[in-house]
Amino acid sequence: MHSKITQNTVHDPAATALPSYGDADYWFALIDEREAAVFLDLTDRTLQTKRQKGGGPKFVRVSGRCVKYRRIDCYHYSQARLRASTSDPGPQAAAAQTLTGKPPAP
Repeated sequence: MHSKITQNTVHDPAATALPSYGDADYWFALIDEREAAVFLDLTDRTLQTKRQKGGGPKFVRVSGRCVKYRRIDCYHYSQARLRASTSDPGPQAAAAQTLTGKPPAP
């Protein structure tokens, strides 16, 4: 049954917000490949390829055929790829430039 919303209804943003950063059960729980792919907005196959070739988020090999992810690792993976513009090389390239004094090779 749907409740009727009136003008006097107060919207509670906490009721619809994502779990907080401090909610360890949410962030450290093991999730399957499909849920990790949805979290990262990737296909299952792209996530598999990144896992096999390297460059994807950290994962947990539960058994020979069972792979799980933690949301916190998927979150850190996505945060490490944030860029301010298309010409932003990212923090690793900026650190390499600082050490060598030369821009990274294209």
